[in-house]
Amino acid sequence: MRHRRKKNQLAKSFRLIVPVLFLLAILWVWKSTVARNLCRQWSSLENQKKVLIEDNKRLLAELEQYRSIGWIDSKVRQEFGMIHDTKNRMILLENQKTEKKTSVPRGFYAGVLETLNDIWRFLMGE
Repeated sequence: MRHRRKKNQLAKSFRLIVPVLFLLAILWVWKSTVARNLCRQWSSLENQKKVLIEDNKRLLAELEQYRSIGWIDSKVRQEFGMIHDTKNRMILLENQKTEKKTSVPRGFYAGVLETLNDIWRFLMGE
């Protein structure tokens, strides 16, 4: 009888061990597959990052070219036939009154009155 009990216990424990080992094997394979996919995604994102950095550098250089006055001038001349006449150029300079303001510290009310006076001059066009 004793021998029979040991066999039954061994059979019961073996029935539990096999499914547990099977589940562990499935989990191991699943983990490996997910890790491999994540590694591939990471490497593709790293490559994409390098490509985007190079594109950004190229676009910044192109932007600097477009900001160049010489490039703009050559494009305007080539594509639109526009030229600027430097011989007959007229420059208008407007004389402005130059007022020297003294840096004497004033009181609060004097500063407010001066500001109101400046606003009045601006509104009157002086």
